[in-house]
Amino acid sequence: MDKPPSDAELKRMMQSVAFRAARGQRPPEQHAPSLIDDLPPEHGRVMPSCAIAQVLGAAPATLARGTELVTRGRPACRYRTVYDVTLLPVAITSARFLPCLDMPAALGLPPECRSEIVIAIESIDPALPLDVAAATPLRVYIDAPPALRSALHDALFMHAVCTCLYSDRQWCQLAVPPFAAVGCADNEALLPPRQGDEAGLRLLAEYFAFSAKFDFFDIDLQPVLARCPAGTHRLVLHVALPQLDAAEALQALSAATLRLGCTPVVNLFERVAEPVRVSAGHNAYPLRIAQGDEARVALFSVDAVAHDGNVLAPFDGPRGSRNTGCWLLRHADTAAGVQDTISFVDGEQRPLDLRCGTVAVRVTCTNAEPPAGLRIGHPGGDLTGQGGAARLLMVPTAARPNAHPWHVLAARSPTERRLSRQGLPALLNLLRLYDAPAQLLAGIVGLDHHGAAAWLRFPQGAAWMHGIEVRVTIDDVAFARRGVFVFAQVMDRFLAYYAQPHSFTQLVVVDEAGRELVRCTARAATSLPL
Repeated sequence: MDKPPSDAELKRMMQSVAFRAARGQRPPEQHAPSLIDDLPPEHGRVMPSCAIAQVLGAAPATLARGTELVTRGRPACRYRTVYDVTLLPVAITSARFLPCLDMPAALGLPPECRSEIVIAIESIDPALPLDVAAATPLRVYIDAPPALRSALHDALFMHAVCTCLYSDRQWCQLAVPPFAAVGCADNEALLPPRQGDEAGLRLLAEYFAFSAKFDFFDIDLQPVLARCPAGTHRLVLHVALPQLDAAEALQALSAATLRLGCTPVVNLFERVAEPVRVSAGHNAYPLRIAQGDEARVALFSVDAVAHDGNVLAPFDGPRGSRNTGCWLLRHADTAAGVQDTISFVDGEQRPLDLRCGTVAVRVTCTNAEPPAGLRIGHPGGDLTGQGGAARLLMVPTAARPNAHPWHVLAARSPTERRLSRQGLPALLNLLRLYDAPAQLLAGIVGLDHHGAAAWLRFPQGAAWMHGIEVRVTIDDVAFARRGVFVFAQVMDRFLAYYAQPHSFTQLVVVDEAGRELVRCTARAATSLPL
C-alpha cells in the first residue's frame, strides 16, 4: 500500500490547486497583457462610434478616404470618412420595382424572368453627356428600412437573371451586370488595417458592429455607355428577376432609396502624443495625449514611433534583427489604475535602455464618450471640415466592446475540424462573441465541408489546386432584415482563414431544402504555389 501523503505534501497540493483556480479567474489582459496588446486594434478593445454621412457640395468634387470631419455640437467629436466620395453631376431620377416585366419580347429573356427593378440615371448638367459626367462608378447607399435594404441587395446580387439597357428608344441585353458589391476591400475598412491582420476577422467584427457599411453598391456606367449612342444624357437599367418571396418589401423602392455621395464615417482621428523624454535606467513610460475642448480623447492605436529621428518598429515577435529597437504598448486599464504605457525592447523582447533623447509617437485616437444621442438634421450639415460639410443620415452608434480577447485568440487558430456538423456550435459561439443577433444565429442551421479541386487564377497565371468546399445551410427567413448576400460575402472572407497553405476554400450557402443561394468564388490561402 502506498504511503499516504504527509500534511505538508497535501498542503502544497491544495495551494497548487488554489493558485491554478485563481489564475483561471484572472482576465487575460492581467496575466498576459503583451499577448492581448499584440492583437489587432479591432480585437479586444472597442469598436468606435460609426454613422453614415452624405457629403454636401457642388459636383464635381472628391473627398478622399480618411478626410476628417467634426461635429457641430459641443463637446465636438471627430470622425473620418471610410470610402472615397466623388460628387458627380449625375442623378438617379427614378427607381422602382415592377411585379411583372415591362420589356419587349424581342430581347429573348429567359423564361424564369417574372419581375424587374428599373433604375433611371441621367446627367444633371446639360453640357455634359453621361460618359463625361459619370467618368467613375457611382457609389450608391441603400437608405431604406432593413427589409427593403436586404431585399434590394439580394435581388441585385443573388437573384438577377440579366440586366437590360434602354437608351434613346433602343433596347439591348448587357453581357455583364454593371453592379459591384462594396465593403470588403482593405481600402474600405472601418478600422486602419495593419500588416499581418486577418481580413476575415476584421470584417466579422465590422459586420456585427456596423453592418450599414456594407449597404452600398457601385454602378459602373462606362461599359454600359459603350452600348449607347454618343452624347447620351439619360439611360434606364432594367434588372430582370424571377418570382421573389421578397417582392412585397421591394414595392417601397424609390429614387430616394438610392443616395449618392455617401460614406461611412468612424470616430477615429490622428494625433501626436506628448513627447516621451527617455532617461537612463527606465524602460516603460506613460503615453499621454493632449486634451482640448472636445470630447475626451482616448488612445486607439500607435501608428509610428521614432527615437531622435530613428524609426522604431512595433514588436511582432523575434523575427527581426536582434539589435533592432522595437516598441510595445500596454493599453490603459481604468479598473486596475493602469494608464497607456509604451516600453522599448530589442528583437528578442529584452528591455532596451535608450538612455537619453526624445521619442516622438504618432497615434490614432477616438473620443471616449462620443455623442450617441447627437441631434442630426442641421441645415448646413452635421459635420464640417476642410474637405467640406456632410449631413448624418443616422444618429452615430455608441462605442462598443468587441469580442473577448481570449476567444479571439482561439479564433486565430483555425482547423478544418471546425467546419463540420460538430463544429457548428463552436461557429455559433464565435459569432455570438461578436454580438451577433439571436435571430441570425438561429438561422444558421447547418455546416459541413468536403474536398474540392479547381483552377484558380493568379497574377502570375493559373494553377490547379485542391481545397475544401464549405456548405452553410440557413433558414433564409431569418435573414430577411440582414440579407443573405452580404452575410455570405463576410463569411467567405472569414472562412478563407481556414484554408491550408497552397489550398483554397469555397463557400456555398444553401437553404434548408438544399437549394443553392450563393456560390462564392474559390478563395486561395496563398499566392500562386511554386
